[in-house]
Amino acid sequence: MQYIDIHSHLNIKPLTEDLTNIVMSLQEKEIKTITVGVDYETSKQAILFAEHYPDVLFATVGKHPNDNIDEIFMYDKYLEQALNTKVVAIGECGLDYFRLPKELDEIEKIKNSQKQLFLEHIKLAKETNKPL
Repeated sequence: MQYIDIHSHLNIKPLTEDLTNIVMSLQEKEIKTITVGVDYETSKQAILFAEHYPDVLFATVGKHPNDNIDEIFMYDKYLEQALNTKVVAIGECGLDYFRLPKELDEIEKIKNSQKQLFLEHIKLAKETNKPL
């Protein structure tokens, strides 16, 4: 029987530090996994890992709404990543209101920013015909 873990972060420490052993364990157990990007660099890493271990790993590309808040979502850069054949979906994406500040004007600013980012992810998914 074949299994797939649809959401892993093998592209983030401490898992990156033991990647070879993790992949060997996945292979032994006949498990595949989709490594999820949370920003441009981790998306890039997910793709590299998926290309290096094509029989076990797949990738997603995206920018989590609360991670790496200093990064500007550059649509064209993410589009280039998303077109890679090892990329099976767009994400990590969505709306994450779990950790909002107390100031009302900041809350609205963050919510609006997250909504705009989510719309960019939806556009990317539609353009590449890949699921969110």
